[in-house]
Amino acid sequence: MESLIKRFYKIHFAGSVIKSIWTIITPLLLSFAIAFIFKQVFLIQEVDMSMTIISGYIFWQLIASSILRGHRQIKDNRLFFKQLTNTRTKFLISYILFNFLLALPGILLLSIYSWLIFSCSVIKILTLISSVIFLLFCLSGILFVLASWTVFYPDLSHGIETLFLFLLWLSPVFYKIESLPDSIKAIALYNPLAWFLDLIRYSLGLGYYYSPVVSLSLFGSFSITAYIFGLFYYKKHLKELIKFL
Repeated sequence: MESLIKRFYKIHFAGSVIKSIWTIITPLLLSFAIAFIFKQVFLIQEVDMSMTIISGYIFWQLIASSILRGHRQIKDNRLFFKQLTNTRTKFLISYILFNFLLALPGILLLSIYSWLIFSCSVIKILTLISSVIFLLFCLSGILFVLASWTVFYPDLSHGIETLFLFLLWLSPVFYKIESLPDSIKAIALYNPLAWFLDLIRYSLGLGYYYSPVVSLSLFGSFSITAYIFGLFYYKKHLKELIKFL
């Protein structure tokens, strides 16, 4: 798996150190830019609101980059993928981990800064770690299915990109769940991304809307189920997938 991650790194950055650094700091710069706009243009002065926006966008970037580029990895690397033998399952997982490693410096900086300003505890640290691990399982399961579908139905790629645009604004990335009208708050309960972001903000000391225990249980169950289903689907259709390439 380590060799696959290194391969993704070499392909993505093509040996450019500047591009490597820029890719890592871009989510942070964009997050601060968005927070600045909300603070100066929309006159939202609360410190925790700025951190809420930054935390939402950093993790949204991780999710979006993993899925929007990840679902095309098998199709775009068909020759290399067909040469793999025992590592075809690890191929997509390695891509998820590659994107996580890119996001890790921003996540660490955000976490340390939030814990210095607000509060830190062992429970919050463990919640953050658990939530991120569940997210990686969730993304892997989803990618197993979407990457397979993209091979079978190439035009599906455009629909996935549109769907993610809707998901961006339907999820509490740039706002808190409690900011929503009561009628929409009930809908947010059915969005796994809302559970995840609520857990992240709880772990960073930014407050929470749902009970952290309930959110972690719901998101954990959803993530493991998504991973098992995705892995089963992927392995079941792997031979057919190879024929389509």
